[in-house]
Amino acid sequence: MIFFYLGAGNVLLTNPLWVVNTRMKMQGIRRASSSNTKAPYKGLLDGLVRLGREEGTAALWSGTIPSLALVKTESYSYFQTTSRRYSSL
Repeated sequence: MIFFYLGAGNVLLTNPLWVVNTRMKMQGIRRASSSNTKAPYKGLLDGLVRLGREEGTAALWSGTIPSLALVKTESYSYFQTTSRRYSSL
C-alpha cells in the first residue's frame, strides 16, 4: 500500500510539470506548421503561471486520473509479485 501512496504523491507533484512540458513541445510543432499569434511559453515557470491564470489551476492536473490508475495497477502488481516471492521463505 505504501507504493501506491508514494506513486500517487509523485503523480500529484509532477503532473503540472508534465502538462506544461508537453504544451511547450507542442507549441514548437504548431509554430513551425502554422501562424499562431499566441505568445509561446518562455519556460517552465512561465508556463505554470500562465496556464494557471488562463485556464485555471485544474488544467495543471489534466490527465491525473489515468496516471493514478496506472500507479494503482503497477503498485498492486509489485505487491503481488513480492508477496509471492517472500511467502515461500
